[in-house]
Amino acid sequence: MRTTPHDNYRFRAISGKRIENWQSFWLTTKRFRPLPYRPMFAHHGNKNDNTPDQNIHTLFRKNFALKNTDIKNAKLFITGDDIYKLYLNGAFVGEGPAQSYAFAYNYNCYDVTDLLKKGEVNAVGVHVYYQGLLNLYLVSADNSHGMIMELHITYTDGSAEKIISDSSWKYKESKARTAGHVLGYETQVSENIDLNLWEDGWYNADYDISAWEPVCLDGYPAPIQYHFVPQLTPPVRHTIVCPEKIERIENGFFLDFGKECVGTVALKVKGNKGDVIEVRCGEELLDDGRVRYDMRCNCCYQEFVTLTGGEDFVDFFDFKGYRYAEILGIEALEKEDVWTLNRCYPFPEKPAEFSSSELLLEQIWEICSRGVEIGTQDTYYDCPTREKGGFVGDALITGLSHLILTGDIRVFKKFITDMANSARHFCAVLPHVPTYSTGLQADYSFLYPLFLEEYYNYTGDIDFVKKVLPVVDGILEYFGGFENEDSLLENITHIKHLPSDYYDAILIDWPGNMRDDYEFKKAKFGISTTINGYYYGFLKSCGKLYELIGNSEKAELYGKKAQRVGESINGKCFNPQTGLYLDTPDSEHSALHASVIQAYFGLTPPNGYAPIAEQLKEKRLKCGVYFAYFVIGFLYKIGEYELAYDLISGKDETSWYNMIKEGATTCMEVWGKDQKINTSWCHPWSSSPIIFLTREVMGINITEPGMKQITVSPKIPDSLDSQKLDFPVPGGRITAAFERMAYGIDYKISAPDEIKIIFDDIPGIRFRQV
Repeated sequence: MRTTPHDNYRFRAISGKRIENWQSFWLTTKRFRPLPYRPMFAHHGNKNDNTPDQNIHTLFRKNFALKNTDIKNAKLFITGDDIYKLYLNGAFVGEGPAQSYAFAYNYNCYDVTDLLKKGEVNAVGVHVYYQGLLNLYLVSADNSHGMIMELHITYTDGSAEKIISDSSWKYKESKARTAGHVLGYETQVSENIDLNLWEDGWYNADYDISAWEPVCLDGYPAPIQYHFVPQLTPPVRHTIVCPEKIERIENGFFLDFGKECVGTVALKVKGNKGDVIEVRCGEELLDDGRVRYDMRCNCCYQEFVTLTGGEDFVDFFDFKGYRYAEILGIEALEKEDVWTLNRCYPFPEKPAEFSSSELLLEQIWEICSRGVEIGTQDTYYDCPTREKGGFVGDALITGLSHLILTGDIRVFKKFITDMANSARHFCAVLPHVPTYSTGLQADYSFLYPLFLEEYYNYTGDIDFVKKVLPVVDGILEYFGGFENEDSLLENITHIKHLPSDYYDAILIDWPGNMRDDYEFKKAKFGISTTINGYYYGFLKSCGKLYELIGNSEKAELYGKKAQRVGESINGKCFNPQTGLYLDTPDSEHSALHASVIQAYFGLTPPNGYAPIAEQLKEKRLKCGVYFAYFVIGFLYKIGEYELAYDLISGKDETSWYNMIKEGATTCMEVWGKDQKINTSWCHPWSSSPIIFLTREVMGINITEPGMKQITVSPKIPDSLDSQKLDFPVPGGRITAAFERMAYGIDYKISAPDEIKIIFDDIPGIRFRQV
């Protein structure tokens, strides 16, 4: 059976390497060379903003010979628009770049020393894809398509050589992959592949490209819209995931990969020329045990491949999220001939490890950890299926969980950078980045300074905070225009080219049926207590950050505004009879969202916090998985530790237990598959138990920026006998464990020498640093 490019794959990426002066040219094609740059910032529901040129697969190739001298090292720099896949001498090297705006366009670097052949002809091939749809996933629909590459080689004799992208390259626009149907929110098209039209082996040196077209040079080093920056993060890493189960079914085979994957199905197959096989993928099964490929998350994973009659290799381009697959129309399939080329941001070899005397907590940790792992791609995705986009609210929770699991701050920093870059298009920061698809969610805009606080606390990097903090002034400038005479925001509307009734400017919670009957229409066109609570939190956070960087004038400005907003919320939106906050000042209803968010950000209600806690004892998590982060966080802030833990470990219909009961292998978009009409089975915005089990139950928190000091103050529930957490941090790992003994709780912790450990004095707990 034939070999494939995946056989030689290993992760060769290098992060942060920079080219000071590109010597290469941006290569494009005859189709795209005459087209004007077209950055279309509009809502993705407007199909007129898509480009006529869609689903274009272009293959770029160059052969080059190297001198017969040992190679010391070789680094290959590359980027492409929308996405490239890089091959060198028949081996798949990697794909990228992370999505980014053209004015700060990311490029990648790979160490390819082991792939080059001295004294022989080498072949570099780049498969570049242009989608052409305006959506939440790709920065596309802008008429920009092409690539640039530079290979820097150093020989052992001290000499050096560069292979660049220039007029010596050739290209071919492949006609083998036709779009079947659009998936999700116009985020993907299905790939129907005719292998008789596919350039099989095109990336090998012996493949004849003499009939291919000469490339078009389009700028030196690139067209004016581009400014290249090294990607802050490594590109996605690929791994081979083999099916745990293969079963013969009618007309084909059923595959179960055991857990949700994010990637592409690849297989070796034989058949007759013209035979058509069908590939179906899905996150769940139907009642009859077959794959639900027309998935509830609005993706129909059904694709067709026409065979050549020889030994064929089937490899799809764009990734999907799935656990199950069916291959129909074939008579034989061996286990070693089919796999998922799984892709995600590189997790460490040893991520955080968690164990507990409570099995349910271990199961919750597992689905949340898996959700964060495969939901973190080149950014924090809300889901790898329907939207495939980086939403701000999702990213805060996913990012904090990811930091605990990996100790890797780079994605978090990149997401902040993308938010800051989006302000160049809309000063209030887009709710999903980076993308040309615009919108407004006031709740998400107000989270921006929270990212900066968390980043600074983890890194101590004050210079980066100084650089990106002024973005908050644009957020304030925009929303300040909606302040009424009481300094409360009222009737928040969209950026000018979007009708206010087309796309809600506030969220409260999602889906809508998880808003605890919040009077949303009143809030949308009037004064939302919850949104003003976010505004209060935003102003407080900005004041602290400006104080941190030494700008006392701005700190005082934001501090006074926060005080005025807080006083108005308590004066206009509070119900003294119930001790709860109203949905709006003219409402008689108090959804839990209205009260929780004020208290979460530290606004003290006139009657104290007890009535809010009592409401939560009754309503519990009558909210979405996203807002549960604020509910449980609030309870821990006010000392309601047992109730907070009970909500994490509860077995209601609105619980992480319910996800597990329904068969989830990653944390879900909602508490159960039928609670939303287009539920995704992988949504890491529901991974907040990782945060609470670390920061609250184990009680490990950073109390000096740059992780120079941690304070240990565990909130151990009465029902929990033991727990252990071992997680990576800069400089090593923190390992903490407690066990309930006859004399009380024995708590042990170790950390790298650079981290000072402070223990709170808690009765009944004996602390030991080991």
